Amino acid sequence: MVDHLELSRRSLIAGAAGVSAGLLAGCSGGNPGPGSAPSGSAPAGERVEFGPATDGVLYPDPYVGPRAAKIAPFGDAGTTFRIVVPQDTTVVGDWNDNTYTKWLEQQTGVKIQFDAVLVTNPDGSADLSKINAMIASGDLPDAFMAVGLSRDQIALYGQQGLFQALDGHIENAAPQMRQMLLDLPDVRRTNLAQDGKIYNFGGVNDCFHCRCAGSRAFVNQKYLDKIGAKMPTNTEEFRTLLKTLKEQNPSGKEGFQAFMGGDITYDPVDQFMMGPFTYNPGPVSGAVYLRLNQGRVEFAANSEGWRNGLRYMRQLFDDGTLTQQTFTIKGEELTKLGNNGLIGVCRAFNWAAWVTMGPEEDALWRDYVPVPPLAGPDGTRIATWTYGNAPFTNAMAITSACKDPETLVRWADAQMELESTMRSYAGPQDAGWRWAKKGEKGSGDQQAVWAGIPRDKIPVGDGWNQYAIMYRSADYRAGEKVDPTVPNLDEVAQLYKEYAQPEDQFLPRLLFSADVTAQRGDIEANLTSAVSIHLAKFATGQLDVNNDADWNAYLTQLEQMGLPNYLELTQQAYDTRPQ
Repeated sequence: MVDHLELSRRSLIAGAAGVSAGLLAGCSGGNPGPGSAPSGSAPAGERVEFGPATDGVLYPDPYVGPRAAKIAPFGDAGTTFRIVVPQDTTVVGDWNDNTYTKWLEQQTGVKIQFDAVLVTNPDGSADLSKINAMIASGDLPDAFMAVGLSRDQIALYGQQGLFQALDGHIENAAPQMRQMLLDLPDVRRTNLAQDGKIYNFGGVNDCFHCRCAGSRAFVNQKYLDKIGAKMPTNTEEFRTLLKTLKEQNPSGKEGFQAFMGGDITYDPVDQFMMGPFTYNPGPVSGAVYLRLNQGRVEFAANSEGWRNGLRYMRQLFDDGTLTQQTFTIKGEELTKLGNNGLIGVCRAFNWAAWVTMGPEEDALWRDYVPVPPLAGPDGTRIATWTYGNAPFTNAMAITSACKDPETLVRWADAQMELESTMRSYAGPQDAGWRWAKKGEKGSGDQQAVWAGIPRDKIPVGDGWNQYAIMYRSADYRAGEKVDPTVPNLDEVAQLYKEYAQPEDQFLPRLLFSADVTAQRGDIEANLTSAVSIHLAKFATGQLDVNNDADWNAYLTQLEQMGLPNYLELTQQAYDTRPQ
């Protein structure tokens, strides 16, 4: 399913959400939790426990995730905390005048002065210059929240004393976080710094369908029917389909493209195209194109399978079905093509990447259906899959300037309560969402927990987008009432899960020391750029993938950029990772 919330394209992709009808649901599983949010009734210093459950909220059985409960105020009216947050004019608006901000203050009694700063450039790239300047100057707020600091950075600053260790405060004042860390032990492991402490307070967003986001492509079913074609199952059938689409142009319009990739920043084509030839992890930050082979870290983008994938892409280019535009197109240009029906097959995160998603029954996006993973000449058929419970990137780090870190931890923990999570993301109750009624079904035909309410236009300032500390477990996401009139991306993901690479080939998130991070940073940036550039050049004939001189020159460039050192440093971190 896709969201009732009107999100920008960038927040849609970064936050792993769809558009225009309900939060994207995930899979279910696990055991019931013991309760929900902190009651706030315990005197200072006493261990805070879960508060009384909210009446009338239904849960499937089993259910692992946030629960609705009462939160009694615990803040000191005479104390105001200063927290630096990202600037977001399209959804959050003025943080200090936001509807959810006011609700959370009323619930907890904690007063916050939010200072919003630019942390993302218009092109989507990170801009931490103001954050870094604050840290360098010692002009520290009480906390940074959702500003894009990496796990490595938070761990480094924590061990330097700029950020406070939170382990004791979590144990004493954060029952929701305590329960989540018990439910999802991977989260604790991946949040530990080298000294074994936790310096960041972050939730999870267990998005089932996002685990194969880079592998998905969609084809216009009406165009298939019009040219008398069937859904392709292998590379040769896919090649034939694209040639037929190009030759017959079922749109009947000038400018028709048989195949198009989404915006190259968000929806590169390499995972889909390489799937029939090799496991391609993609340009994941901290592990670009890295995978495991019997416990050894290896690079995917210099393998023979990768080269075969490039050979196939070159064939499509020679056919005129894979064009240079695929590697240069940007969002607005792509949407213009999509809304005019000028795309046969599109490689993208979801429909909103290339076509406007409206509620109309005859809306164009409804014509596009997923293309299952393709089998290669030797039978290889891989949909790149992300394993594990990745920590939510919108973590809160409490600085050394904060004199009452336990209250801030307790305030952050209150955000993870179920009603609080709903309000932070979907807006006020009974405006953007409601509790599900008995018998209403979520994913997996189980009892739904909540239901989205469609809204034509969501006011700026209704919620916090996806910046809050949220416990969006798989069961929580699966707890959204299913709307049969909109597509379910989790069902799409099931088509790909069958062909996921084995879990022992997936490189988990690793933590690196400051000196290693510095060494790897430049190498990683250079490798990412080199692979992307050569992918396009080999695919479009600017370099000849069948010419050993061209291929070996590419391999030599990777070596000169420090690939062997990058692999060695990553291997060391993998071998010494917390267990």
